[in-house]
Amino acid sequence: MDVYTKERQLEQELTGRIEEHVPGTEVLAVELLGPDRFCVYIDHPAGVDHALCERVTREIDDYRREY
Repeated sequence: MDVYTKERQLEQELTGRIEEHVPGTEVLAVELLGPDRFCVYIDHPAGVDHALCERVTREIDDYRREY
């Protein structure tokens, strides 16, 4: 699987999970930064703060263990 395909698949999986479990949060993009790192870009109508980032991070902990 090439990087672009893997990145797109990861984005679809994470978007579904985050937007379902953290209401109002929109996933703007997921970027693979390397074989062991990725970054999730999010937005929220009330703004993005550390608490929201922490909540999203906890929601995707099992994915983070893989990277």
